[in-house]
Amino acid sequence: MRASRDINSTFNIASLVRNRAAIAHGRKVAEDEHFAARGAIVTVDDPELGPTRTADVFPRLTRTPGKVRHLGPRSGADTGAILAELGYGEEEIASLRERKVV
Repeated sequence: MRASRDINSTFNIASLVRNRAAIAHGRKVAEDEHFAARGAIVTVDDPELGPTRTADVFPRLTRTPGKVRHLGPRSGADTGAILAELGYGEEEIASLRERKVV
């Protein structure tokens, strides 16, 4: 991942941005009072991680504003179902898990 200063430097060199603003990321965004005032960061209760701050839905639409309900499935959460759809049997899937293939 490139540092924001590298990205800003690239924009300057390429003259793509006349009035550049700092590219914000990670902790900077989560702690920025402007993002907080706009409600851009929300806290979602995750069963494994507990309360976790994350970006809210953007853009916010008047009639259908959207809402962050969860942080998403864990890596591998749907592997068994997908393998079953592909024709793997329960024993084959269990064997793959035992051998740490999946």
